[in-house]
Amino acid sequence: MLQSILLSLNVMLPVFLMILLGAFLQKIGLMPRTMIRDLNRLCFKCFLPVMLFNNVRETDFRQYFEWHLIGYAIFSVLLLFAVLMWLVPRIVRNPEQQSVIVQGIYRSNYVILGIPIVSNIYKGDNIATITMLIAIIVPLFNLLAVYLFEHFNGQSRHDPWKMAGNIARNPLIIATALGMLYTLSGIQFPGFLEETLTDLGSITIPLALLILGADLDLNLQTTQVAYLAVVTVCKLLAVPLLFLPPAIFFGFRGQALASLLAMYASPAAVSGYIMAQNENADYHLAGQIVVVTSLLSCFTLFIFIAVLHELQLI
Repeated sequence: MLQSILLSLNVMLPVFLMILLGAFLQKIGLMPRTMIRDLNRLCFKCFLPVMLFNNVRETDFRQYFEWHLIGYAIFSVLLLFAVLMWLVPRIVRNPEQQSVIVQGIYRSNYVILGIPIVSNIYKGDNIATITMLIAIIVPLFNLLAVYLFEHFNGQSRHDPWKMAGNIARNPLIIATALGMLYTLSGIQFPGFLEETLTDLGSITIPLALLILGADLDLNLQTTQVAYLAVVTVCKLLAVPLLFLPPAIFFGFRGQALASLLAMYASPAAVSGYIMAQNENADYHLAGQIVVVTSLLSCFTLFIFIAVLHELQLI
């Protein structure tokens, strides 16, 4: 029990400290709002693609590839995404909020929390399962997000060819494709280039969290409380409760089930806030979703981990 509490705190507290630091830096004038959009654009166009490229290319698909786990994960994400794309526009009128709500529910902070969660549960063990799944699911998350914003907010959303062109030119899609090509080619970068790419990728999450804190608006007068509450409940409770029981029924145990838990029950993706601001969506709502789900996931993840561990499933 204590170990589960410490796990949640160790994973989630650094996220909140970075967000609070961003808010503090904005308050004292070191991160004025006039520079936030430029920093966000830099993060989206440069650092985030490098981080994604690194994640994809560092996975040896030929050595670790569990078809049944990957198949279930992809099917569940696509099913959830399809249902949300049909349902949300029938409830929410504003396209700028539609895209943010869909993204807030289906897309989790898998990169930041997936590996820490699984590695802390299985200390000292090889965690290739979660690495392999991240390399497949995170590009899928990004591809769906690019389509999502183009569909709801793009000027060319009624022209499928223009939409396809915009998706193909998206930095995240390009980074994913390059990462897969690198992995399949078998080439190796020299040490100095490896270190440069690693350093660039490591900038992404801290910078994104600082930007989020500096630009965060939790004023109740400007907050869509109902939307925020619904997305939070769906993201942290409804989605894992919907997809984890079938996963258990199909026989997933240990690292496989823990990897799925991290995928379903992690808070909304920080990179989703970056995309929302760059795609002219309601990025204030996107930022609020990230902060609230990150805070509450400390408790919900703790409960899921404790229950599954007690049942000897993970």
